[in-house]
Amino acid sequence: MDAPPIQYVRTRDSYNIAFNVGGNGPTLLMMPYPFTHARFSWTAPGLCESSVSLAQRFRVVHFDARGQGLSSRGLRDSHRMEDYLLDMDAVAEALKLDNFVLFSSVAFWRAAVAYAASNPRRVSALILLNPSWNPPAAQPPTPDTQAGADWDTFLLMVGSTVSTVPSDTSARFVLRDRMRECIDPDDWRRMQAALHVSDPRPLLATISVPTLVLSQPGPWSSDGSEIAAAIPGAKLQLLEDYGNMLYSPTAEPPAGVTAIQEFLDSVAAPESSRSPSRAAAGLSVRQAEVLGLIAEGRSNKEIAAALVLSLRTVERHVADLYTKLDIRNRAEATAFALNLPNRR
Repeated sequence: MDAPPIQYVRTRDSYNIAFNVGGNGPTLLMMPYPFTHARFSWTAPGLCESSVSLAQRFRVVHFDARGQGLSSRGLRDSHRMEDYLLDMDAVAEALKLDNFVLFSSVAFWRAAVAYAASNPRRVSALILLNPSWNPPAAQPPTPDTQAGADWDTFLLMVGSTVSTVPSDTSARFVLRDRMRECIDPDDWRRMQAALHVSDPRPLLATISVPTLVLSQPGPWSSDGSEIAAAIPGAKLQLLEDYGNMLYSPTAEPPAGVTAIQEFLDSVAAPESSRSPSRAAAGLSVRQAEVLGLIAEGRSNKEIAAALVLSLRTVERHVADLYTKLDIRNRAEATAFALNLPNRR
């Protein structure tokens, strides 16, 4: 798909934040990576595949944090982790987001935790991909390595760490050039210092939103168990393959995207008055909502609009509940729903 247009919003402390939006469904606000550029998220190999996979099921919002990509550069000496919460507020307010899923990985997961802890009504769920206390290459370069060839050497080192094919020299140079466009060395130093100076452990215990910790083997990951254990009720899910968690080279859906969808279905809001008793039918909350709307005579398109889902996701839920209930069409689904016990 084409890269969505770049939009801008100004923060309360006068930084311009670049963002773009693609896809349909529940809103997924994507926290930046250590090297982020809103345009690359939809065009660069290794990144665009993930965005496209997610956009098939979600409304994906990418933004460049202050000091990154197309957003205002030149972080202040007083820069701190809490400043990133202002960026998130600005994007959420620009898009009028009253409720969204917050997705983060690597170093920025700390800012995501802080935002979720202070905005439990706005954040419907928190997804943490490969959170780690001290990911490799996280420490800012020393003053002697911040300019010219030394900065390039640092970027090449990072590229060899994150590349799925570390021995591919040409790929490392492509990554270096891309990362050079994402951030300047001084902003990198201030960003990393802000993200690692505070201890997030006290905040973890205050998280009240449903949380999924996804972990996969790789150079920037840990098993996530300590972080998941510190968040009340958090679910930890380990996945096997590094490099294709959010996109798949085959027709099969990416493991990470499937895990996120299943998690969000499992923690959906309690059944409303339009939903039949899902316990009696053995359905998930989302399947029960879809069944209830079918019983009201809604089309798949109308159900997608009502539940803020993509049409493809609704079609998948309809097919799944047909299989689970051993029914063949909407008339049989309606009859089944109307005969469920305790239907309100």
